[in-house]
Amino acid sequence: MTLISTLLLAATAHAQGVDDARFHGIWNGVLQTGGPSLRLELRVDTDAVTLVSVDQGGAQIPAVSASVDADTLIASFPSASARISLQLTNADMLEGSFTQGGGTLSLNMARGATPDEVEVEIIGSDEEFVVQTPIVRLAGSVRRPDGDGPFPAILLLNGSGSQDRNATVMGQPVFGVLADALAARGIASLRLDDRGLGGSQMVPPTSPLDLADDAAHALAALRDADQVNASCVAILG
Repeated sequence: MTLISTLLLAATAHAQGVDDARFHGIWNGVLQTGGPSLRLELRVDTDAVTLVSVDQGGAQIPAVSASVDADTLIASFPSASARISLQLTNADMLEGSFTQGGGTLSLNMARGATPDEVEVEIIGSDEEFVVQTPIVRLAGSVRRPDGDGPFPAILLLNGSGSQDRNATVMGQPVFGVLADALAARGIASLRLDDRGLGGSQMVPPTSPLDLADDAAHALAALRDADQVNASCVAILG
C-alpha cells in the first residue's frame, strides 16, 4: 500500500457527490496497512465525496466518480489510485474495502468525526545519533525496534534539496512514518538532517561526491551502532 505517500498529491479533477441522504455526513475509520495504522475520514454530501487522511495533516482527496448501488457506496479517487466500496450495514456503520495499487484492505467506518483519543502507534523509540565525518558533523535519529537485537538496519537517505531527518513534506514526517513501519518489522533505521538543517553543521558540499562521502560515513557508523547486525545493513533512499 502506498496511501501514505500518494494521498499527499493534489487533486485537480472535478468532485462528485451522491444524492442518497443515508450516506451523507462524516464517517471515520482506521486503515490497517501492515505498518502504522492510518486514520481516515469520509465526507459525503450531494456535492462531493471526499477522503481525508487525518494523519497527513488532513490531506483531502475528492472522488471523481461516486455512486450508490443498493446499500453500497462506491467511489474512485484516481489521484491516489484508490477506490472504496462500503456497505451501509446500519444507520451508523459502513463496512467494506479500500483498494489501491492492486491491493485491497478491509475498511469499516463509523458515523462521526475521528475521535480525539485515537492515536497512531509508535514502534520503538528514537535516540539522538551523530555521524562525524572528516568535514562535517551530521545529526540524526536512530530507531531500534523493541527487544534486544542485534537488528538488521537501514540508512534512510533524503533526495534532492535540503531536508530534515524526517524528510518532512507538507508538514508530514515521511521518514518518521517509515521508521515506524521498519521498526514494526524488526528493522532498525538511521535518518539524518541534511547539511545546514536541524542539528547538522552548515558546511556546503563542493560536489555530489561530498554527499556520497556523507552517506558512506553514515553507513559505517550505523554498522557500528549498538544492537545493529553489522552484516545486515542497507541503504534506502
